[in-house]
Amino acid sequence: MGSVEDFDLFLAAVKDNVTSYDPNLDALGYYRLKAIFSNGFEGLKQPRTYNLSVGPQEIIRLVNDTLDLFKRHVEKGNLWEELWIEGKPKKERASQLIYYAIADAFCKANNVDISPEANMGGGPIDFKFSSGYAARVLVEMKRSGGTVVHGYEKQLEFYKDASQTEFGIFVIIDYGDLGNKVNEIRQIQQTRIDIGARASEIIVIDATPKASASKRK
Repeated sequence: MGSVEDFDLFLAAVKDNVTSYDPNLDALGYYRLKAIFSNGFEGLKQPRTYNLSVGPQEIIRLVNDTLDLFKRHVEKGNLWEELWIEGKPKKERASQLIYYAIADAFCKANNVDISPEANMGGGPIDFKFSSGYAARVLVEMKRSGGTVVHGYEKQLEFYKDASQTEFGIFVIIDYGDLGNKVNEIRQIQQTRIDIGARASEIIVIDATPKASASKRK
């Protein structure tokens, strides 16, 4: 992910090791990721600055800004199109890769380390953001059709314990099949708050198909 040239080599290796790789059937979002690296992404130049000396709360602010940008382009722009393929949600990896490209730009500008798929023991967390040893924030991203409740109640908490941090953000990419899951995890969140525990944040991103801008009211 260090440069467009490096990514071109990576993409070429992917294409060389499959029978076909159609850009129109880009189930992992590689072509969209390459476009972001090559041409930039609207909104990446942020006027905000972050005082990392204050600790994890400032990293959380940075991470929330990256998620706000991703969410805005999915819900209000056309980025949702990159998360679907032939009328079906793309693999979870597609949303993670596109978000990574956005978050990485913020991190480089602010000297924050972002580690995708950092192994916390028992499996990899989707993203770990850190500045020094003590300031760590974990982000777990789930599709709405997946194990949302278990992911929030158990999985993210396990990763937080293993990483020795209390700070986590749970992101749900909603493809229209979320059902009552978000209410369930919000109840879990509130229960933790009521007993004085730190509860991970919950962010829902609406990735359902949108009408064109000319048809939206």
